[in-house]
Amino acid sequence: MKKGNLKHVQKILTECRRIVITTHVNPDGDGVSSELALARFLEKSGKEVRIVNRDPVPEIFAFLPGTDRIRVSETLPHDADLVVVLDCGGLDRSGLKVNAAAPPPVVVIDHHLTNDHDGEINLLDAKASATGELVYLLLREMERAGAVSMDFPMALCLYTSIFTDTGSFRYSNTTPKAMTIASELLAFGINAWMVAEQVYESKSYPVLKLTGAFLQTLAVSRQWRFAWGTIRQADLERTGTREEHTDGFVNYPRSIRGVEVAILFREVPGASVKISMRSKGKVNVAAVAEQFGGGGHHNAAGCVLEGTLPEVTRRVLKIVGECLDDEACYESPACDT
Repeated sequence: MKKGNLKHVQKILTECRRIVITTHVNPDGDGVSSELALARFLEKSGKEVRIVNRDPVPEIFAFLPGTDRIRVSETLPHDADLVVVLDCGGLDRSGLKVNAAAPPPVVVIDHHLTNDHDGEINLLDAKASATGELVYLLLREMERAGAVSMDFPMALCLYTSIFTDTGSFRYSNTTPKAMTIASELLAFGINAWMVAEQVYESKSYPVLKLTGAFLQTLAVSRQWRFAWGTIRQADLERTGTREEHTDGFVNYPRSIRGVEVAILFREVPGASVKISMRSKGKVNVAAVAEQFGGGGHHNAAGCVLEGTLPEVTRRVLKIVGECLDDEACYESPACDT
């Protein structure tokens, strides 16, 4: 991250009064937490701030202070002086429609390797553990320059951001810097167990039923180098669950001994399939996702492809197999036609 960019973002946030904050479609813990922390700080600074997302906050993050003020809409408000897009490459990734004849300037704050640099001002660092880490550094910079200080609600949100995007401090993006920042945030009085319980140990019975259905579809390649599983729309309907409840499912096939890449294929309305990929390090799944119009990190990426579940599954598994000198076994339920 360039220090000059940090100062530039601080300057424009200070100058603008009406600010809209958003994140990517299907927001996750990093996106939501970063929004809430930044919005609270800016409001304490006297700004008029709105958080507008295309999709609702996942229920596991309802404990975060301020989630009730996040507005769900398909359209970007037309009267903002500035739009801040968090945890994705630009306004297009937010899914929000822009109706204004002259859209406001856009600031992008993101840590994804495949960021498309779509903001007029970009605060980017692919080495950061989470977008929340960048927001933390920004708020500390603004704190030194003004009268507003970080408080417990902001700290709780930013800790949750880093905690979730590092897989509870298990993934390779768990850097010394991330741990130092997490330690500083805990010093505000955060109960680390409470956050872990809310995020990972508060699942409903229907979600566990959905998990069981997913596990039934798991399959591995011939050399056991990659594995995958499937969620169909019928699985969600039968268990009374939603898309957000599949978060983390891709980690089950990744946990299989010997597997280097794991893939989750999920049917979405409109004859499309959403793909989530995870790698243990040998394969850059962001590069794989980019071939299909997606993106992400070296070890975590995704995309959405049009087509039937069997068609999309075969296309993606072929590419992943080539990366690992392996091939899929099509006896898997995931490839049933």
